[in-house]
Amino acid sequence: MKIRVLGPYGGDMPGCFMTAFLLNDRLLMDAGTIGQVLDLKDQLGIRDVLISHSHLDHCNALPFFAVNIFSNDAPPVNIWALQPTLDSIQNHILNNQVWPDFTKIKKLNGTPVFELRRMLEKEETRINGFQVIPVRVNHPVVTSGFVVTEGGKSLVYTADTGITEEIWEAANDAPNLRGIITEVSYPNKMQKLAETSGHLTPAELKKELAKIRRKLDIPIFIYHMKPEYDAEIRKEIKDLRVPNIELLKTGKTYEL
Repeated sequence: MKIRVLGPYGGDMPGCFMTAFLLNDRLLMDAGTIGQVLDLKDQLGIRDVLISHSHLDHCNALPFFAVNIFSNDAPPVNIWALQPTLDSIQNHILNNQVWPDFTKIKKLNGTPVFELRRMLEKEETRINGFQVIPVRVNHPVVTSGFVVTEGGKSLVYTADTGITEEIWEAANDAPNLRGIITEVSYPNKMQKLAETSGHLTPAELKKELAKIRRKLDIPIFIYHMKPEYDAEIRKEIKDLRVPNIELLKTGKTYEL
C-alpha cells in the first residue's frame, strides 16, 4: 500500500497543509488539502474519498475539488463517511449557500460530480480494491477512524481523537497490520485543551499506544500537529523514545 501525504497538519500556515492522505493514487483519506499539492491529472485519478468527520481541516478541499474535476467524463467521485458526517457536508457545505451542491449539479455526461455514500460503524465496505472498516473515536463531533486493508496489508488511521478504546481494539485485530497513522495536536503543557477538544499530546499518545497488544515493530506515523507548536511537539515525541515513530512530511510517499 502506498501512502502519499498531501497534508499532515491540523492547521493552515505557509508550508503546512491540512489533513489528507492519498492511498495508491486513487483513494483519498480525508480532504483538508487536494489542489494545493496535486495537479489536475492526479486529482482526476481520485475515484473515492473517505471523510473521517466534518471539521474543515478534513473536508475543506472538497468544494474546490468538485470544480476542478467538473469537466471530466468520468463517473461521480464517491464521498464515503458515516451518515452524520455526510449530513454535515450536505447541509453546511454543499448547501447552495456556502457552495453549490455538487451532488446535484451534473456534468456534461449527465452524472453528478459527487455521490454521498453511507458507511456503517464496524462494518466492512469494499471500495475500489480496498476493504474499509470505520471505527468511532473520541472527538467532539461524530468521527470515525478507519481500518484500511489492501493486498492483504492493513493500515489503521485513528483520525482526530482524544483518549479512546475501540480503534485500538481494531488495531489489535487488524490482519497483517503494517502501519498506524495517529494524531498529536498539542504539546504536553496544553493537556487540558487537548482533552477538551478531543486530541492527544505526546504524553497521552504513549499511553494510547500501550493499548496495542501486538508487537509494535511497524511504523507509527504522527499527523495533525498544530503548526504553531510543531517544534515543541517534535521534541516531546522524540523524548518519548518510542521505536518506529515518525512525524509525517508533506509530499512524502510511504510504502507499507
